[in-house]
Amino acid sequence: LTSTVGDIRKRARLLSGKGRLAAIQGDTREAETAFAEGIALALRADDQVTIAVLHNSLGIVAHRRDATDADVHFHRAVAVWKSLNIPGGLIPAYSNLGDSAFSRREYEQARSWYESAIRIGVEDSPAMASALGSLAHLERHVGDYCAARDHAAASLVVAHRAEYASG
Repeated sequence: LTSTVGDIRKRARLLSGKGRLAAIQGDTREAETAFAEGIALALRADDQVTIAVLHNSLGIVAHRRDATDADVHFHRAVAVWKSLNIPGGLIPAYSNLGDSAFSRREYEQARSWYESAIRIGVEDSPAMASALGSLAHLERHVGDYCAARDHAAASLVVAHRAEYASG
């Protein structure tokens, strides 16, 4: 049987969900497999949005092992979001690059990535609330408590507007 592009696209998106569930359950290997298979299918269907989402997800899972390996996927997500001219997609990718730099103790680089995410300006998004929260965490970590407080407060405002309960 021949699969249509729509069928392939649906399968790639289902694999994205399967990978997220596996990641939540702590099954990194299953998550990585699902995300990689999803990328392969999304490439066949030329579903660029799903490709970007899956690279970001694969980067998050890879980050648990190796921040450098994760960055490859985050940069691929950034490239796709830029090519599609979808700024909102850049927020989580930039934030994840910030998290990766933070884990390597590259604090100025992390700050730069978080600030890049925040400059995008999609104010009512959970990703923006998360980016502000991550910057607040960084500022607290390096001892700038006033900046940490301000970014945390901004994060709460955005999370409230976006109805992002966990934010």
